[in-house]
Amino acid sequence: MIAVEDQRRRMPLLPASTDQKDSPVRNQVFPSSDIVREELTAMARRSLAQLPASFPGQGGDPDLTIAVLSHNRAECTIDAIRALYEHVVIPFQLLVVDNASDATTRQALRAALTEYDSAKLMLLDENLGCAGGRMFALDHVRTRFLMLLDNDVTVLPGAVDHLMFAMSNRPDAVAATGRLYMPDGRMHLFGGRFSIVDGLVQPELSDFGLHYGQPTSPSGLCDWVPGGMTIFRTAVLDRHRYDPMLGSYYEDVEWCLRVKRQNEGVFIRCAESLAIHYHEAKQPSSSLPPRERFPRVLPYLNAIAHLYRNCGIWIPAVFVFLPELGPPAPLGVDAAKLMLELLSARGDEWFVRAWSAGELTVLFGPGRSLRLLKEKEAQVVGLTEQLTTHREKINTLIGMYAERQRAVDRLISVVQDLEKTANALGQENAILQQSFASRLLRFLRQLFS
Repeated sequence: MIAVEDQRRRMPLLPASTDQKDSPVRNQVFPSSDIVREELTAMARRSLAQLPASFPGQGGDPDLTIAVLSHNRAECTIDAIRALYEHVVIPFQLLVVDNASDATTRQALRAALTEYDSAKLMLLDENLGCAGGRMFALDHVRTRFLMLLDNDVTVLPGAVDHLMFAMSNRPDAVAATGRLYMPDGRMHLFGGRFSIVDGLVQPELSDFGLHYGQPTSPSGLCDWVPGGMTIFRTAVLDRHRYDPMLGSYYEDVEWCLRVKRQNEGVFIRCAESLAIHYHEAKQPSSSLPPRERFPRVLPYLNAIAHLYRNCGIWIPAVFVFLPELGPPAPLGVDAAKLMLELLSARGDEWFVRAWSAGELTVLFGPGRSLRLLKEKEAQVVGLTEQLTTHREKINTLIGMYAERQRAVDRLISVVQDLEKTANALGQENAILQQSFASRLLRFLRQLFS
C-alpha cells in the first residue's frame, strides 16, 4: 500500500543541486556551514536524552558494521570516520571500501585508519560504482545490522544510536534512516514516499528544503530510504541485493520499491537521528551546451530508462537533465518516455549519434512546440474575439438594413397605392370629360336648330 502524507511536505526526487522553485525557504538567507554544524550538533546532543538509560545494554561483540564507501575526497572521508568514533556510543565495526581513488587519497586513508582498531580498509583497483561498492561491502559483513554511509555524510551525536534503537524496537523494520541536512541548514533527505502518477510509481522526498529551525515530520514509517545513511538488516539486504544495472544512481529507490512489493517489512525514518550531507553535485549543469552536456547525462538517463522500462518507476529529473524537453506537461512527458524507450532499445552509441545528427529533434521539440501552440492559441483567441465583435457589428448592420428595407417596402406599397388611386382618378376624369363633351354637343345642336 502506498503511504499518504501532507502534499506540502513532498518534493519530486530531483538532483540535489536543482533549484527547487517550490522549496518553502528558497528566498531565505542561510547561516554559515560552521554555525549550522554547531546548532545541529546541539540539537543532536539534546536528543540523546530520549534514548533509554538501558540502551545499548551490556557490551558484547558489535552487532553493527558501518560501511563507508569512498572515492577521492580524502578529507571528507576522514571527517566522516572521525565523527563516527566521536559520536557513536554503541559498539560497531568499521569497513571502509575505497572505490579506486587516487594514490594520495589511499595513502591518507591508510594513515587515518591506523588510529582505530575496529576499522578495516579495503582498496579496490576498479571503481564498482555506488551499488557495486556497497554490495562488495555487504559480502564482507558478518553482523546482523549493516549501516551504509556515504563518505560525504557526517553523523552527529546519537545519529547511529537512534537508528539502532528504532530498529531494535521494530522487528519488522527492514531499514531506518535519519534527517540529512545540507551544510546551509536545509533538509536534503529524510526518507520519502511513493505516489502513483499516471499508473507509474514516482518517488518523492519528504520535507525537502525545510530549514533546520522549522518543524519537520515526526518519526514514523516511510516508503523509501536513501542508501547514504541508513541501517539495514543484513540478511534482508543480502536476499534482495541492489540491482547491478543501476550502478550509481537511483539504486536505493528501486530496491525499496522491490522490497515493499514483496512485503519484507517496513522502512523507518527517525527524526532524532541527525547528520550533515556535504554533497557535491556530479550532474552537469543544464546551462552547458547540449553537445557537451548530453554525453555526461547519459548515465543518469540510462538509470531513469531502466527504472521506467523495467520497474514502472518514473523519475521526473529527466526534465532537469534534458531541459530541451520543455516543461513536464503531458506532451513533454510523452516525449520523455519515448526517448527513454529509444535509449533502452538502441543503446548509448546510437542515441548519441542520432542526437548529434538532429534525428531526435522531434523529441526535443515538444517544449518549443508547446510554447508555439500556446502562442497560436492566444492568437486564435484574439482573432475569435475580433470575429465576434465584427459579427455583432454585421448583425447590427443587417438589422439596420432589414429595417430600412422594410421602410422601403412600405414606401413602395404607398407609391403603388398612389399609382392605383391616380389611375382610378384618371379613368374617372376621362369619363367626366366624355360626358361633358356629349352634353356640350347636344346643347350646341339645340341652340343652332
